[in-house]
Amino acid sequence: MKQITIGSAQNGEENILTLTSPFMDCRLKGVFTPEGLGSHIKHLMSIRDVADLTNRADQATIPTKFSIHYTINCKKVSALLNWFYTDLYISPETTFLGQLRYDHAYYFSLELPTASTICFKQLSLEKTKIHLTINHLTNHIKRLVRLNFSSEKLNWNKKIQTDHLALQLLIDKNTFTMSNTLSCQPHHSTLSLKCSGTLMQDAIYIDLLPSCLKTHGKIWTIQTEQTSVISKTAIDIGNLSIASGNEGLFIGGKLSESTDNPLHCTIRNLTVDHFLEAVQGAGTMDAQLLAYLRKGHFITTGTLSLKECTIKNHPIGSFTTKVDWDSSENKLTLGGMLQKAGQQLLQVHGYYYPEKQQDNLNISVGFNKMDLYLLNPLVTSVCSEIKGEINGNFQVTGSLNEPKLNGKATIDKGQLKINYLNTLYQVTGEIKANQNVLYINQLYLQDAQKGHAHLSGTIGIQNGFPLMLSGKVEQLHLLNTSQSDNIDFYGNIYASGTVQIQGPIKDVIIHMHAKTHKGTFTIITHDKENIENTTQLVRFIYNKEHKPSNQLSIKDPYQDKAAVKLILGLTILPNVKTKVLFGSYNSNDMIQGTGEGNIQLEIGTNRKPYLLGNYRFKSGTCTVSVYNLIQKTFTITPNSQVTFNGYPQEGIVDIKATYKQMAFIADPSEERNDKESVQVEISLSAYGKLVNPSIIYGIRFPLKSVNAQINTKLEECYSQALLDKNYLNKQILSLLIAKKVYDVKNINGWDALSASINDLIAQQIQNWTNIEIETDLDINAWKKNEETHPLQKTKIKVSYLFLSNHLKLSSAFGRYSNLFNDWEISYQISKAHNMSFKLYQQPIENIGEKIELFGISLSYTKQFW
Repeated sequence: MKQITIGSAQNGEENILTLTSPFMDCRLKGVFTPEGLGSHIKHLMSIRDVADLTNRADQATIPTKFSIHYTINCKKVSALLNWFYTDLYISPETTFLGQLRYDHAYYFSLELPTASTICFKQLSLEKTKIHLTINHLTNHIKRLVRLNFSSEKLNWNKKIQTDHLALQLLIDKNTFTMSNTLSCQPHHSTLSLKCSGTLMQDAIYIDLLPSCLKTHGKIWTIQTEQTSVISKTAIDIGNLSIASGNEGLFIGGKLSESTDNPLHCTIRNLTVDHFLEAVQGAGTMDAQLLAYLRKGHFITTGTLSLKECTIKNHPIGSFTTKVDWDSSENKLTLGGMLQKAGQQLLQVHGYYYPEKQQDNLNISVGFNKMDLYLLNPLVTSVCSEIKGEINGNFQVTGSLNEPKLNGKATIDKGQLKINYLNTLYQVTGEIKANQNVLYINQLYLQDAQKGHAHLSGTIGIQNGFPLMLSGKVEQLHLLNTSQSDNIDFYGNIYASGTVQIQGPIKDVIIHMHAKTHKGTFTIITHDKENIENTTQLVRFIYNKEHKPSNQLSIKDPYQDKAAVKLILGLTILPNVKTKVLFGSYNSNDMIQGTGEGNIQLEIGTNRKPYLLGNYRFKSGTCTVSVYNLIQKTFTITPNSQVTFNGYPQEGIVDIKATYKQMAFIADPSEERNDKESVQVEISLSAYGKLVNPSIIYGIRFPLKSVNAQINTKLEECYSQALLDKNYLNKQILSLLIAKKVYDVKNINGWDALSASINDLIAQQIQNWTNIEIETDLDINAWKKNEETHPLQKTKIKVSYLFLSNHLKLSSAFGRYSNLFNDWEISYQISKAHNMSFKLYQQPIENIGEKIELFGISLSYTKQFW
């Protein structure tokens, strides 16, 4: 239960009053009494004319003197403030200090010494500091106010952000001076504004002092020719000018109900590139405008033109508009057009009745080969590369708050790309509008491979543009993404089936039931235990190759975030070639082949892929790195499968495969020293989670030899491999590397070295931490009459690094080398200058004679470009 504690104490002549609560803590210290504070509060509330307290006849009733130093620590005060006003926020642990006293006049001070965040309405101020003092709080004749305010970051209505505000205000009696500095670092902009003025009972008189605006490499001077006046009935601007070179904005006149000297605004050669920066637009603005009030409504008339407009360097044309006031019917007449190369692409005309509450709009909009490129900035988070023409007419009625759209138009030579899918379509069709709903009948989409779709449905033009479309697709290019577009899922898919699109345009859900025809798609899974360092890949490859694009997608910093969710019910046909990769993205371990399956795939922005279903192989191959050492390709056993039941890393593999090769075995007979070639079959069984399946190997000899002793030996090898896992590992490595049946009973010379290498590798050489293995293997099957042992063609170099990898000791054996005649000691003197020292000895074969070369070297590398 929340508790509030109030305490009081006395220290000499000073009283101390404390309040402790879950929301905030308050501490009052000074010369006061609770009863005296209550009388002051009643006194201030009873004052009707606080501007002239000194002239009151009842000054004798003024309460006694007091002095309070207060401290307010806001712990979770926002929860309390939200009871009264929901858009008010003060960051926790914000502390306010100050003083309130009365000695013939009220004095008040407020200080926020530690930077804090304060939000109210649509304004957010971060790292804010405040220092405020007010003398003669209730007497404007003697009032003296000093305010210093600063904030490191301001967010205006969640749309405009500035980086630093410094404000100083001094009010002395009825005169004031103010200076303000506002900066915005992303645009390299700084506004320095200074003014002075007079506070009167009926108006505020302002004189603008020399001020300037620096933005985008330009310096704008800000000045007025006369004093500006703000009153309850009018705003009189004393000819304000904001100019830089031949660009300028000029405002003067009076904004009031009177039409005498109305407020006028002239814009000359104003470059609007920075105003249209979010859509990468450009152009020049000219305008002549008048403004005044009519029965409380703000009325603007005049002409405005945007010349040579472009969006992303694409020419749009020039737009002109004119607004006039029809005094006989109390309405604004609107007219405008967009022209390009002498052709009118857009025409607007109509009326607006500001004094009517309802049905005050009647505007007609006509399109004549209007360029659809204009739509790109409006839907940049969902679609892009929009092109084509629109022809038709629309009518806008209703009111400004509740407009109604009706009409129809046709789309010709249209094109759009769905960003998340990265698929480009040609679009044609007819659109009808009825009461703010667009009705689409047989909208035709076609890809570059003549795949197509027919869509029908509705699109709302309010409340997030909700979509409700459905239709059929036939061999449509459904997905065309690469790893740079989405690190979790990407690919290239063509499919036929049914599709349904629903939801607001920035949160679209696409449902599709389809059969895949060609293309690729890739799913990358992440191990939950090490999601940042381990990735697994599942890739389905179809019967047509696709060359991935090397172009990286660049995220538009101005685009709004949008979510697209794609739910695919895929039937993978038997003629589809499928590939599944194990290990990291760069791994070459994989299974591939043909088969069939049904998979439901859910993917989307800001979410991991989710899969349900099964894929079963009928034929194919499985390439794995046996013991993480040597890569071999096995033949898949039919009915091997991959089952998905959630996130990709939760998928289960059940793969069985075999690898066949010829190997040599020595004749067990002591009288003979022959070798015989036999067929060996190595089996593989992989089962478990996709990220790290358990792999079990086995061996067998399917064909018998004509030599009974060799058959007996092979049966012994098979039996021992079933019982001894270590023996099985050595046997498989011997078969795969040396293509020889491992025989522990017959080891001498190079056979002993071969066994030692197998033993070394069988102890998981890959787990060594500081040892670098450099191998140069060139092993092939040999003939029976070939005397040279295969390991005599093999040279293995082992290196050891220490002293922070500066010192390297290496030794090699095999191919005319041994541990003592082929060695190297190297030391890196300086990494920065690529200096190293090396001492080495190497064997050299010279016309049948083996000699050894000893050497010392010192190297220095310099890069000149």
